[in-house]
Amino acid sequence: MERVRRLLALIRACENVTTELRRVDDPTVAALADSLARSIREDREIFASAKPTASKSMLASGLTQGLRELPEILKHLPQVSRNVRHALLFACRRAVEADLPGFFDKERERAAQVIARGRIRNEDEWYLVRSLIDEYEAEPQRRADLPALYRLVDSFEGV
Repeated sequence: MERVRRLLALIRACENVTTELRRVDDPTVAALADSLARSIREDREIFASAKPTASKSMLASGLTQGLRELPEILKHLPQVSRNVRHALLFACRRAVEADLPGFFDKERERAAQVIARGRIRNEDEWYLVRSLIDEYEAEPQRRADLPALYRLVDSFEGV
C-alpha cells in the first residue's frame, strides 16, 4: 500500500510541475511540459492496466529520476531569463513538495549516505549519484568533489 501511495504522490507532484511549466510562455518549456504530461499519462495507463508492462517500483523510479533531474534541466534554459528560470525552479520545487514534503532534502541525504558509505548498491543510487555529478559539473565551486563521485560510479559499473 505504501508503494501505491508513493507512486500516486509522485504522479501528482509531476502533474503539479507540468502545471507550473505551462505558465511560462516559451516553446522549449512547453515541449518539456508536454513530454512530462505524456509520461504521466503513460504511467497512469500502465498503473491502471490489468496486465501492467512495468512494476509500480519501476514507475516510481522513473518519476523520481525525472523530479531529481528537474532543477538541472531548468538551469539549462538559456532562452528564458534568469529571473524567470529562478522563479520557475522555485515554483516547481514548491509543486513537488506539496505532495512529497522534503523530497529534495531527502534526496540530498540519500546522496550523502551513499558518498559516506563509499559504494553504490543499486541502480537507483547510481542514478542519484549520476544526477549529482551532472549538477556538480555545472558548478565550478563543486568540481573538487567530482573525482570521488566518478570513482563511485566507475566502481559500480565495473570500470
